[in-house]
Amino acid sequence: MTDETILTVENLDAYYGSFQALFGVSLDVKKGEIVSLIGANGAGKTTTLSCVTGLVRPAAGSIMYKGKDLSKLPTHEIINMGVSQVPEGRGIFPLLSVRENLYLGAYTKRSRLGRDKMIERVYELFPILSERQNQMGGSLSGGEQQMLAIGRGLMSDPELMLMDEVSLGLAPIVIDRIYKTIEKINSGGVTILFVEQNVRRSLQESDRSYVMKQGRITLHGTADTLKEEAEIKKAYFGLEA
Repeated sequence: MTDETILTVENLDAYYGSFQALFGVSLDVKKGEIVSLIGANGAGKTTTLSCVTGLVRPAAGSIMYKGKDLSKLPTHEIINMGVSQVPEGRGIFPLLSVRENLYLGAYTKRSRLGRDKMIERVYELFPILSERQNQMGGSLSGGEQQMLAIGRGLMSDPELMLMDEVSLGLAPIVIDRIYKTIEKINSGGVTILFVEQNVRRSLQESDRSYVMKQGRITLHGTADTLKEEAEIKKAYFGLEA
């Protein structure tokens, strides 16, 4: 990890129709960090990630990635700049093979050139995907589908990966395996910003965390300093200390 800031989000507002989902959201991620975004369902976490990748257009604010503002760029240009997103719910194509799903992650000009090298990297990280490469995506177990979604996100050779609820609905042993692989991805030079429903796990896995409540950042700091914060219990569990 360095002191270089790779992503800076400042004063972000976002709407779905007349409903305001984000209110002045600001956060930053340094190169090489693992940063988590935690909060209750509906707090605005997924919307924040989607604004970074252009899937949701912010109404106000800026999103600076390596010194360039992403807030008005289309998604394909953002991905070509080195940002990828692993969506909540995995979003794989059930009637395509594992290999075909992975190839779809390498559709930008930059990533197509290194597609074969990247697919070998994915198979190295997730050997089960190599074994299943000719199976349909829909025939995989939930954990294997999540591995496929992460692998597809890697196929564009990103410098920054956004991961949304990668442990949702998975058995603890599978979650452990996936997070060990995420650590390997990070140690290989990929910066990670992730959303996680399990607040204890998110603090355990991240260098720093941001707490969201009702579309606002209410607290941030290192994982160690936040572990005992009453605000975490309030924002995430709805409990008063």
